[in-house]
Parts: sequence; C-alpha cells; structure tokens
Amino acid sequence: MKISIHYFSWIREAIGVDAESFDLPDTVIDVRGLAIWLQGRHEKYGILLGNKVRCAVDQSFAHTDAPLSTGSEVAFFPPVTGG
Repeated sequence: MKISIHYFSWIREAIGVDAESFDLPDTVIDVRGLAIWLQGRHEKYGILLGNKVRCAVDQSFAHTDAPLSTGSEVAFFPPVTGG
C-alpha cells in the first residue's frame, strides 16, 4: 500500500523532511502501526509515538487507530492551541 506522509512544525524539523512517500508492508494497517514501522526505520521517528503529536488521515483529524488504505495521506503535527 502506497501512502504519503506530511510533517509540520517542530516534527518536520526533527525528522528533517516535510513529506515522504512509502510503499508499506501489509502488516501496517493504521496510524499507530505506521509510526511504529517508521521508528523501526530510524529512531528519529520515535517522536511520532508521543502524546504531543496529533495526526490526520486524508485531511481529517484522526486517532492512532485510524485505518490506512492505498493512497492515504497522513499528516503529523503538534497539538493546535488557541489564544
């Protein structure tokens, strides 16, 4: 399954790129699985597993159990605050 990932703010800075595309193994079925798989590729992705990171799938806010499918667009970003 091929997906695209976008990183925003300090997450982008920590990972070192603003976007990537991957062809995922069949075992990656949700956002949490994606974050774990990415961390297995490089330790810098470990920040995606923290509770200070939010995500969206196909431009809608999502939880880490949100399913992924071919063509999904995943975004990781810091919590949004108002003020």
